[in-house]
Amino acid sequence: MLKSAVSNSHFWERLNGTWQTVILWIEDGIPMKGMLDHITQNLITRNLKVPGDLKTTDIGNPKAFHKKMYDRNYDLQAYHYTVGLQALYPEETIGQFMWYVLETQHPFGSGVYYADEVVLESGRAKRARAISICKQLYKNGELSEFPNYSPSGPKEFTLWDWMINKSLRMEQDETSV
Repeated sequence: MLKSAVSNSHFWERLNGTWQTVILWIEDGIPMKGMLDHITQNLITRNLKVPGDLKTTDIGNPKAFHKKMYDRNYDLQAYHYTVGLQALYPEETIGQFMWYVLETQHPFGSGVYYADEVVLESGRAKRARAISICKQLYKNGELSEFPNYSPSGPKEFTLWDWMINKSLRMEQDETSV
């Protein structure tokens, strides 16, 4: 798999950038989060920020990955991450979302694919539905169907006597061996 990735020049010319970037933003009062595998910004991308995700899969040829992209909602992911980057960098143009695909089985191929406008439109529609559901659930700053066990802030935890005594006995037992 590594040899396949190293031999694909399209992989490495695009994968110099920032890895594992968490992005957080608020959209229509709803907190949003994304964890981008990679953001490329170099001469190849004409200095645009290009979001990307590394995918491992059993079969990564274009036909098979195309179906997986839709079935596994990678189109939604592409749109969501692109919107997130745009929220963080409103003055910049964000590049096309990329998938860096590696096969985990023979023939261990690799491919670099990008989301076109139709893929992003599909992701936008799926995301709009997901946000609609979130808005129904998210009221007054919390998810209404789930209890908040610490409404006044973080609660200190300590151990009950039997717990700390058990731990201390473990240490004593160890030293007597």
